[in-house]
Parts: sequence; structure tokens; C-alpha cells
Amino acid sequence: MIIDAHAHVGQGRYKSLAPEDLLRQMDANGVDRALICPVEEEIVLHNRQGNDFILAQVRRYPDRFTGFAVANPWYGAAALEELRRALGEGLRGLKFHPTYQGFPVNDPIVYPLIEEAARHAVPVYTHTGTPHFGEPFKVVEVARRYPEVTFIMGHSGASDFWNDIPRCHEFAPNILFETSRNGPGNFGYMVAQMGTDHIVFGSNAPESLYEIEMANIRDVITGKAEQDKVFGLNLARAWRETI
Repeated sequence: MIIDAHAHVGQGRYKSLAPEDLLRQMDANGVDRALICPVEEEIVLHNRQGNDFILAQVRRYPDRFTGFAVANPWYGAAALEELRRALGEGLRGLKFHPTYQGFPVNDPIVYPLIEEAARHAVPVYTHTGTPHFGEPFKVVEVARRYPEVTFIMGHSGASDFWNDIPRCHEFAPNILFETSRNGPGNFGYMVAQMGTDHIVFGSNAPESLYEIEMANIRDVITGKAEQDKVFGLNLARAWRETI
């Protein structure tokens, strides 16, 4: 099974992708399931609208999509209420974008939301790779605070911090490292330093193409057993029955 650990669907200012178009791309590239989340405005402002759209797609295509909820921590108690609702209705993860939402992911403002994710036994995906709010070691700090939670480090620190990834893995083994925005050189470094057991494939659709992202991984990780880990088994093992 090939699982895409990160794709956006919906109509945003910069990111726009219809669910049916994503499914066509998945079928063309042998991708069985995608973990989907809302687009920009819905990540930052219109959380309920975005979550409802993702819930609708999960219900339409339960064998193909798993949904991640968004909840901007600046909304405080309202964010927690919305996350609790969205997870209760069937979404299976929490997505943060600290750069869009305007907070460092290790700030206590996020603790109530992560604790809610922990109660539902779902993973937390967080964007990394951009300065100020996207540094990987901030994810490490919060992952060490919540070792029972599986964190997915979006983009594995690319483009600015990819060389921090092996040390992040050393300090926080409950982090999975998502591949999008990286190239063969980054993958070669990561595999040489930490192996493949914690690397998970993500497309970051619609900003990239399956053909490019998957070829970059296969250029470096050539063994079938190792490819199987990255393209699905690592995520399935960490998540067990929840996907």
C-alpha cells in the first residue's frame, strides 16, 4: 500500500485542488490512500469550514482519504472545541502550520490541542522548513513533552533545516519525517544518518507532482523493502488501525 502522508484539497488563494483531481493523480501513480487537510484560509481562519469539507470527502471516499483537522490555537477554547468536534466526527489527525498561523509549535498555546489529539490517539502533523516558526528542533521539544503522540514533521525541515533531521530523530523517536520538498541529496543524507524506519512519503499536493516526488525517493532508496517502508509501512505501523 502506498500512502501519501500530506495533501491539500479545496479552493484556496494559492492552493487549489479538487478531491476528484487528486484521486485521478493517485490512480495514475499507484497511490492507495492520501491523508488530506484543508487549504490556506481554512487553516488560518475558517477552521470549521475546512474541517467540514475534509469530513465530506472522507465520507465520500472512505477507502481513499483520511482527514486531518485544523484548529488555530489562537482561538483558544474555541479551537479546542472545534478540534474535539472534528475528531469526534471522524477526522484522524491534527494539522498545524505555524508559519501561516503565527506561533512556534513548542509554545504552550498548542498544548491543549496536542493533548486532545493524544486523547483520540491520532498523530500531529506540523509544517517545518521556514525560519522563525518552522525550525525542526521546536518540533523535537514538543515531541519530547508528548512521547505518546506520533508527530509527522512536514517537509523534514526543507528547505532551510533539512540537515537537522538526524539529530531530531536521535532526540525524539516519536517523530516521522515527511518527504515533500526534499530532493535526492537530502534523502541520501537522511538515509545514511538514520535509515528509513521513520521516513514517510508525502506529496504536498497540489504544490508538487507525484511523478517528481516518488521518483526522487526511488532514485535514492532503491531496495523494495526500504521503499515499502517509506511509501506506506512506516505510517501504517505507527498509526495501526486508525488509517
